[in-house]
Amino acid sequence: MTSLGIDVEAVVQTAESHSALAYCFTPDELEILAATADGPILGFAAKEALFKAINPLTHVFFDFLDAKIVGIDNSSMHLELLVDVGPGHLRGSNYKACWRHFEGHVLVAVRLFA
Repeated sequence: MTSLGIDVEAVVQTAESHSALAYCFTPDELEILAATADGPILGFAAKEALFKAINPLTHVFFDFLDAKIVGIDNSSMHLELLVDVGPGHLRGSNYKACWRHFEGHVLVAVRLFA
């Protein structure tokens, strides 16, 4: 079964937003995300998009720290599940999130294929 998860977030640069986003990532992830402008908001949107792609298929809740950012470049991000969330979506599974900036926002999409 194919699934698509999409998340759109405003690019916000406040102390409060950075503080809140820090709870969504490990120090290693924050280091990876620091290599890209708006890295933390991109990482947040990527984890949201991953959840939106997987959860309708498995109906299993997982949190921000249950998936980790393992790499980022100028148009995509790579994530890895740290927990089992259902058949076909086991710990160690890898996913690609594609992203773009537009009009003060970031759009991130994760597409799953059967």
